[in-house]
Amino acid sequence: MGAMSKPVEGLLWKKNPAAGGKYPLVLHAFIWYTENTAGLHGWQLSGRESIMKRVLACLAAIVLALCLVPAGYAVWELPFSVDSQAVYLFHVNTGTVVLDVNGSQRRSPASLTKMVTALLLLESGEDLDTVVTIPEHLQAEFDFIQSENGSDADLKIGEQITLRNLLYGMMLPSGNDAASVIGDYLSGGDLDAFAVQMTEYAAALGCEDTQFSCAHGLADIEDGNWSTARDMALILQAVSRNQTLLDVMGTAEWWMPLSNMHTEPKTYTDEETPAGMAYRVRNTNSMLVEDSTVYRSYIVAGKSGFTNQAGRCFASLSRQGEDSWILVVMGARRELDDGVTCATRDTVAILDWALERFATGQAPEETGPLAEVPVLWNSEADMVAVWPAQTVTALLDKEQPTEWKLTLPEQLETPLEAGQTVGEAALYINGDLVGTVPLEVRDTLSRNWWLHFTGTHSTGQIVLLAVAVLLAVALVAAVAILRLRRSIRRRRRRKAAAAGRYLYRG
Repeated sequence: MGAMSKPVEGLLWKKNPAAGGKYPLVLHAFIWYTENTAGLHGWQLSGRESIMKRVLACLAAIVLALCLVPAGYAVWELPFSVDSQAVYLFHVNTGTVVLDVNGSQRRSPASLTKMVTALLLLESGEDLDTVVTIPEHLQAEFDFIQSENGSDADLKIGEQITLRNLLYGMMLPSGNDAASVIGDYLSGGDLDAFAVQMTEYAAALGCEDTQFSCAHGLADIEDGNWSTARDMALILQAVSRNQTLLDVMGTAEWWMPLSNMHTEPKTYTDEETPAGMAYRVRNTNSMLVEDSTVYRSYIVAGKSGFTNQAGRCFASLSRQGEDSWILVVMGARRELDDGVTCATRDTVAILDWALERFATGQAPEETGPLAEVPVLWNSEADMVAVWPAQTVTALLDKEQPTEWKLTLPEQLETPLEAGQTVGEAALYINGDLVGTVPLEVRDTLSRNWWLHFTGTHSTGQIVLLAVAVLLAVALVAAVAILRLRRSIRRRRRRKAAAAGRYLYRG
């Protein structure tokens, strides 16, 4: 399955219940080996010597485990291998991480650094039409860029140029000179202070392991310039919220105007230089070029990067329909593949796969109930259907069915009202919890009193109650009979008394 296969749970890792996490199974094996086979080696595992030998065994196991633990894993598995050493694919709409291969590994970001420089410029409130004169004190910076064979926008010391053209000169041809000029301007001539500002900005975005030491990215890890694929994805997410920067990064070609240092227009064989323009700069993102083999209409913006240590890097934002994707690949080999960087090839392959396989949707998609539950004490129904009360917006995988885990009582008691919540359904995709929805009944079911009575009392209780009722009835009847007899006797006495008085009077 290539470099992105998900590790099999339990093969390299073993649960550690006490710590609530995992530790390498190799370490577990060494500990077991130390405890159970020490006698075979003549070890007397007692006292200080025992502790030391166990510690040494554990340290050896840790070293071995570090050699065996896979470099990274994918949240989903790619059906192909890629050249990049770090990959982080993020679905913006739902916040779903689809691929995370060494996403938190510290790496040189190269010119991906320039995204932060651009964001700080655009969020500074500076008018992009402000004209900047490139100061003399940047000559050493320009000489360093040239010595490193760094890409540039052909800027000159003393040149007067707008911030807008500096922005295009930095983001399209990845001009390191333009990045230095912007950083110098925003920091009042203190590039070190600007690097600190960049680092603080990244931290405010949520970056966990990012530090900058320059405005352009030519510096590597040993120079204090590093980041991770995950952090770069967060930075690109900030880029996605800045429409001006998206427009710049989505531009394939830009014309730099005539200036005090570029007084003559450059000639080209494929097109004429527009009036008032000196030369053109082109985007290093070949996915924007329509006649390129890697052109993709879904690409919105991208930034490439390269140093010998960083390898080929590429950060991209793409959109198809309602879905937005952020992908960062880092550490691809430097060689070109038919004129295209391996990082770009990886980007195209991964995005083609992701956009074909995934899409935002509503779950559950089914129109029927999710389950049926036995119902008690209703004379008309033995079962009642339970339905999702709402849907969950999720990144749906066309090759994997959604999995629902229901939390419901074994039986439902009447009475039940339509719309009554009776449980909960949890949606899992690729083994990860995506969301939960309440479950409801859509039928109104009344309670039959006799079924409820017989269902909630034992046979013995019913017999005793029946006997008690019969006795009560008999008692009531007896009392009634006695009262009736007394009443009859009283009437007879009254009649007899009345008859005696009549005879006496006669």
